Amino acid sequence: MTPKASGLLLCFALAAGPAFAAPAVEVAVGDGPFVRTDAAAPLAGQRVRLRVAPVPGARVRWVQLVRDVTKMYKNANFPWDPDPYQWVGLAEIRADREPLPRFDGLWEVEPFPAGRRVKPREWTGRYSSRIAESEYYHPDAGSFWFQAEVETDGRVERVPAQGVRVSVRDGPGFLGWLSSYLNVPGVFGSITAQANGHLGVDCADAVTAAWAKYTGRPLTENLNVAALVSRLPHAAEFDWGEGGVAGGRGIRWGTDVRPGDFLAVRYPGARSFQHVGALVSDADGDGRLTPGDRVLHAGPLPLAYDRAGSAPFQGHVVVLRPESPIVERPISFGAQRVQATAGYIKAHYGEDRPDGRIRPRMIVLHWTGSDSIEADFQTFDREVLPRERADIAGGGDVNVSAHFLVGKDGRILRLMPEDRMARHVIGLNLEAIGIENVGGTGDRPTLTQAQIGADAWLVRELKDRFPGIQYLIGHHEYRRFEGTPLWKESDSSYRTVKSDPGDKFMAAVRSRVADLGLKDSP
Repeated sequence: MTPKASGLLLCFALAAGPAFAAPAVEVAVGDGPFVRTDAAAPLAGQRVRLRVAPVPGARVRWVQLVRDVTKMYKNANFPWDPDPYQWVGLAEIRADREPLPRFDGLWEVEPFPAGRRVKPREWTGRYSSRIAESEYYHPDAGSFWFQAEVETDGRVERVPAQGVRVSVRDGPGFLGWLSSYLNVPGVFGSITAQANGHLGVDCADAVTAAWAKYTGRPLTENLNVAALVSRLPHAAEFDWGEGGVAGGRGIRWGTDVRPGDFLAVRYPGARSFQHVGALVSDADGDGRLTPGDRVLHAGPLPLAYDRAGSAPFQGHVVVLRPESPIVERPISFGAQRVQATAGYIKAHYGEDRPDGRIRPRMIVLHWTGSDSIEADFQTFDREVLPRERADIAGGGDVNVSAHFLVGKDGRILRLMPEDRMARHVIGLNLEAIGIENVGGTGDRPTLTQAQIGADAWLVRELKDRFPGIQYLIGHHEYRRFEGTPLWKESDSSYRTVKSDPGDKFMAAVRSRVADLGLKDSP
C-alpha cells in the first residue's frame, strides 16, 4: 500500500522551476494550429511540430531531456526498507540532455511525422544517454521532453526551462492516456503534482492520473490501492497464480473483464491490496483471462506492458471498473425507424443506404429547448416524428434524434451509434455527429459550465476515434455549409432558422479544444 502526501503540493509546485521563458516553444498537433503550451498529447502516428520564433542573428539547437527510467525513485520508503512507507521527501529525478543535431539551425522541427511511428535513434543517429538503452524507454509512445537552445552573442537561453512535453498516446481512450506515462520514472509514494505533470508515478497514481486525463477532470486526490478497491465497483474477484485462475473458474473477456479494467492484487499473507494495473487485451485471443494476456502497470518500476500472469499480479485479485463518462442509454431503433431513416436519406440525399451508415466529418452542438433530461430522452426515443413537429413534418417520418444527450450536470448519455445517421441538422446529417444539451427553454441560453466541460471532453474523444472530423459547429451555424461538398440537401425549400446553442456557448467549448484545429465554417 502506497502512502500519499497531498499536503506537499505547494512545496512541489514551487520546486518545479520557473515559468516559460521568452521566446516560447509552440506546438502544433495534426492539422491544428500552433499553440503556446507546456504539454501536448497526440495519438501515435499524428504529426507533431515544435517551433520557436526566429531571433535575428541567433542560432538555435534542439535538445531532448531524457528522464531517467533506469532507477526506482521514492518519496517514501519501499516496503522492504527499514521504516517501510515512511515519507522521506520528494525524489530528485535526474534527466540526461540529449542533443538532436538533426534539428540544428531549424526554428521549426517535426520530431513526430504524420502517419507512422518514430524509430529508435531516428532523432540522433545514436543516443549518448544510456537511459535510452533501458527496456523501460520507448521511442514511439509515452512522454518526451524537448527544449530549444537559442544562442545570441555567446549567451544561451534554454526554452522552456523545464522542457515542453509531448505525451504520445498508444491509442484513444483511457488506455491511450495511460500509455502516455511510458518513459515517466517510477516514484514510490508519488503525489498528484508529479502524476499530473508526468514527472513520476507509482502504480495507483498511474491509473488514477490517466483516468483523470481521459475524463478531463484533474486529479486532486491521492488514492492508494486499498482506497481504489474500497471505492470502485468490483467486476470480478478470484485467486491468481502462475497457471491462471485458481479453482478452474473461467474469467471471460467482454463479460467478466474488458480492456481498461483495473486489476488490483493482495499478496498472500497481506491484509490490504498493494498493487494495481490495467488490463489491455486478450493477447492469445481465446476469450478467457489467462496468464499471457496483456496488462500495463507501474511501481516501483516505470510503467510497462507486461503479462497478466507475471509475479506482480499473483495473489487475490479484484477487477475494478471505474465509471465511464458516457452512460449507454440507447433510443429505440426498430424496423420502423430503420426504414424511415433509409427513406429520409433517399428523399433528401439521393442515396441508397439501408443501414443508415455515415462517415463523420463534423460535430454539431445543439440545445433541446427543455430543462428535463428524462423528457428529452423520451422525445428522442420515439421512432416516428410526432404531429406537433409541423415545422419539419414535410421532411419525412423519421423522428429527430442525436447521438449524445448531455444533462445540465454534465452527464453524457449515448443514444445511438456514432456511425449511424441521426436526424438533427438539415443538409449535413450524413456527415455529422449530433450532441444535444438539455436546456434552452424558451429559446434562452440556459446551458451550464458542466455542459461546456462535458461537450469539450466529448469533442476530444470523438476526434480521437474519428480522425476525419474537421469541423465543430453550432446548430445555428449550419447554413454556412450550403453549396459546399458537405451539403447534401436536395429540397431547396427545406430549411429552419436556429439559434441553438448560441455564440457564447460555442466560444466557450471552442476555447477548450482550440488545439484540435477544428473549423467552424467551410
